[in-house]
Amino acid sequence: MLPDEIEICLGIISRYQNNHLGQTLEKEISIKLLEMYPTIPFIVASIKDENIRSKKAAFNAGYTYFEGNQYHFNRR
Repeated sequence: MLPDEIEICLGIISRYQNNHLGQTLEKEISIKLLEMYPTIPFIVASIKDENIRSKKAAFNAGYTYFEGNQYHFNRR
């Protein structure tokens, strides 16, 4: 049975932060997941409102704001 939604959660340890690693991983993993699951229209990332750095990384990775604390990486 295939999932009807995929949610991504990513954390980068402090010594590897500020190198765009989170942004790159978030984008590449999301692209791969959409390739693996062709019926899934988007990937969900839930980001706390106060987590500005994660929101910036998500936007730079191609995610868009959806609602509440949810951001979507849409199939292109």
